[in-house]
Amino acid sequence: LMKNEIVAKDREIAAIELVAAFDPLTGLYNRRGAAVEFDRVLNGFGRQDYEIALFNGTPTGHEMSILVMDLNNFKEVNDTYGHGAGDVALVVVAEHLKRAFRPEDIVIRSGGDEFTASLVRATNDGATHRAEKLAALMLADDRLRFNSICVSVSIGISHGFFATKRGGLQIIDDLK
Repeated sequence: LMKNEIVAKDREIAAIELVAAFDPLTGLYNRRGAAVEFDRVLNGFGRQDYEIALFNGTPTGHEMSILVMDLNNFKEVNDTYGHGAGDVALVVVAEHLKRAFRPEDIVIRSGGDEFTASLVRATNDGATHRAEKLAALMLADDRLRFNSICVSVSIGISHGFFATKRGGLQIIDDLK
C-alpha cells in the first residue's frame, strides 16, 4: 500500500511540474520552464570550459541564435473579435512555432503575444532562413485571418557565441 501511495504522489508531483513549466494555452514553455531548459542546455555547454576560457583569456562558447517574435495586429483581433479569437490565433501561432524549430531549440511564450526561440548550435544564416520561412508560412495561413485583420509576426534575431555561468532564470530575465 505504501509503495502505491509513493507512486501516486510521484505522479502528482510530475503533473504539477508539467503544469508549472508550460503555457496551458499554447503548450510552449513558459518563463519557469524555459529557465529549467536553459539550465539543462548550459550544462551541456560545459560551464567548466567557460571557467577555463576566462582563466586563459580566450573566447569560447557555442553558436546560438535568439529569435524574439511579436505578433502584429493581435491586439486588434482581441479587441474586435474577443479573447476567444485571440486564443485561436495564439494556438495557431504555437503550431507554426512547434513545427518550425528543432526539438533541441527552446521555444517560449514569453508574454501575451510575444515569443522567444533559442536556437542552439544554429548559424546566423540558418536562423535567418528559419525566421523568414516561419513568417511566410504564418502570413499564408488563413486561420490567422480575421476578416480584414491578418495576424503576422515580426522577428528580431540575435546571433553569437554563447558561454555563461549564469543560470537559466537570469538569461530569461535578460531577454525581456
